[in-house]
Amino acid sequence: MLKDSELLSAVWHALEKLAGKEKRREALADGAAYPLNLAIAGEVAGQPIDRLRIAGKLTVGHEQTRSSSTAPAAGHVLALVLAMLNQATREKILRELPETFAAAGGVLPEADQAIVEAANGLFARLRAKIETTAKGPVACNYTLAVDP
Repeated sequence: MLKDSELLSAVWHALEKLAGKEKRREALADGAAYPLNLAIAGEVAGQPIDRLRIAGKLTVGHEQTRSSSTAPAAGHVLALVLAMLNQATREKILRELPETFAAAGGVLPEADQAIVEAANGLFARLRAKIETTAKGPVACNYTLAVDP
């Protein structure tokens, strides 16, 4: 015989797993409100579940535009910079910089501050703004009653 808390937990987990596979946000209208009056009945491990009542409202938000930014991978930028150098200089950088880094205990050597600022400015200019649209959130306000 399962305890009530274990029985109810099994019900909620089953519904969560089912909802995760069956819900379709695109089927709901933006800005809509859906009044709910639900009853859950059935059995878990042979024990009856016939006393759960849910009343409430499901509300759907409106489509939203979100802004974000993206930047190229640092490795890609560095590869483009290295490609502008002659092969001997490129090989020297690729050999010596890791050696210097390791010898300093995992710390890069100091660099000219003006060059660091120019590099940071370059990365800032390589950022692209992207706007995407997303469906509005779905919220549910409800009360749960357990019938005796």
